[in-house]
Amino acid sequence: MLLPWLPGADLIIAADGGANLLADNNVSPDVVIGDLDGIDSSVLASLPAEKVVHIVDQNLTDCQKALRHAEGLQATDIVVFGAEGTRIDHSLSALYSAGPYQERARIRLVFERMIAHCVGPGNRALETRPSLLVSLLPALPTRVRRAEGLEFPVDGLELLAGGRDGVSNRSTGEIVKLEIESGSLLVFVGRFEGDVSW
Repeated sequence: MLLPWLPGADLIIAADGGANLLADNNVSPDVVIGDLDGIDSSVLASLPAEKVVHIVDQNLTDCQKALRHAEGLQATDIVVFGAEGTRIDHSLSALYSAGPYQERARIRLVFERMIAHCVGPGNRALETRPSLLVSLLPALPTRVRRAEGLEFPVDGLELLAGGRDGVSNRSTGEIVKLEIESGSLLVFVGRFEGDVSW
C-alpha cells in the first residue's frame, strides 16, 4: 500500500519500527523518530545520525511523536501508514492521535480496505466512487449539519462514540460533501483504484 504514495511525498517520517518496513522496500526515510525499541539494530546502524530523533518519553506513542514532528515542520497534508498492524489498541491510538491535527493539516490514515479521513468543523469534500462504503465514526461528540452524496441521510445528526454513529453508509457518486458543525469525525471511505492522491 505504501509504495504508490512515496513518489508524491515531500518527507518520509518513520515512527520507530516503521523504518524496518521501509528498509525491506529499499526506501530510506528522511527521519526516524521514537523510543527506538522497535527498529532493527542493522537498520538503525545504516542510518546517518542526523536522521534519527531518539525520544524516550513513554507518555507519547511513536505515532504521536511522528505526528508532532510533522506538525513542527508545518506539514499541511499528513498520511499515516501502518496503523492497522496486528494490535487493535495501536490502531485506535493512532486514529485518536490524528484527530487533534485536523485543524492544521489534512490528515488521513491508510488501511488495507479503507482510508480514514479526520474531519473537524467546517466543510469537507471527499473523493469516492458510487456504492463505496462510507462510515462516519465520532472521535468526539459530533454534529453533522449537512451531507451530500450519501445513500442514508445524516443531516442534523448528533453522533456519539458508543451511541449513534454512521457506520456502513454508502456513497452515491464520486464525491461526498460534509458540513460539520462541531466535534471530530473519522470518515472511513472504501479504497478504490486510483485513490492515491496528495
